[in-house]
Amino acid sequence: MSESTATLDSTIAEFAAAVRRHLDDLPLEEVDDLTGGLEADLSEQASDEQGDLHLDDPASYAAELRASAGLPPRTSSNLPLRRRVRQRLDALEAATRRITQSSRVGSWLVDFALAVRPVWWVLRGWVVYQLLTVVVLGRSALVPSELVMWVMLFAAVVVSVQWGRGRWAPGSFLRVLRVVVSVVAIVATPFVTVWALNEARANDGSSSAVMYTDPTGLQLDGQRVTNIFGYDADGNPVTDLQLFDQNGDPLVTVGAPLVGDDYNYSDDGVTVTVPFADSPRGNIWNVYPLREAPLDDLGNVDARDALPATPPFRTTNAVPESTVPTPTPTPTPSPEPSTAPDAAP
Repeated sequence: MSESTATLDSTIAEFAAAVRRHLDDLPLEEVDDLTGGLEADLSEQASDEQGDLHLDDPASYAAELRASAGLPPRTSSNLPLRRRVRQRLDALEAATRRITQSSRVGSWLVDFALAVRPVWWVLRGWVVYQLLTVVVLGRSALVPSELVMWVMLFAAVVVSVQWGRGRWAPGSFLRVLRVVVSVVAIVATPFVTVWALNEARANDGSSSAVMYTDPTGLQLDGQRVTNIFGYDADGNPVTDLQLFDQNGDPLVTVGAPLVGDDYNYSDDGVTVTVPFADSPRGNIWNVYPLREAPLDDLGNVDARDALPATPPFRTTNAVPESTVPTPTPTPTPSPEPSTAPDAAP
């Protein structure tokens, strides 16, 4: 069977189903009498016209069948709400089909959409699988990693494909469920796709390795030092204390890359340390203790609000005096008596 023949058969089947829906207010026996040979008649008509089949509006065709059988016209007042909604949807579908098929581009888009329907069926099953793994297993994976996940993926795809083929939905409840699942899948597809791309990028073996760098600033046993407090020999706090390292470079807690900044965030997340002053050589970060300024609700800092940092101790132990003994000088030895012989008389 060629592709054009399959498309024609699908068009005839859809038209016949639409005609029957416009006759659904009649008893089932009368509908069968009116449309029993409809597909065969349309196929014979298409064969006579060499595949160039021009179909009328399904509602008009159904009205002609009613008139030929002497039946009253269809009225919407005696139809259930579900059938009236269905009738309006069918009219909208027919209008959309006429608009799209009225141009070459529209016809191409319709044919393309019909051709890729199996792709959507598989995609719908994959999206449903992703949602199920999150709900049932509490986790998800781009590619199944466990047997139960493979089973869930296979089942979701098979059911989706069968629903797309018009199978496995005999009751009204399952047909409604099929519509609900399709709508949820359509809404979730962009989000699941973005997540899948991010997962694939994160797990890509060609991604660059994570680079670990030593933190800047002053560290003590792996802990960041944000401020320094000095005490004199008597144990009293000392302010405006300048510190330098063994090379004569300023000893700063913020690290060389941040020396030019006006402030630096503290570990508590609610204050910042502020340099001592602004001089021709820039901010002075090696005069301790550093001042501290609060952060407002928007994370802004006003250096004018900076205050001297509170030392950890008001006073500390005084440095004891040196207990190293003073060395005693060695005494100078006295000269020994002469042992030379007496002079001759």
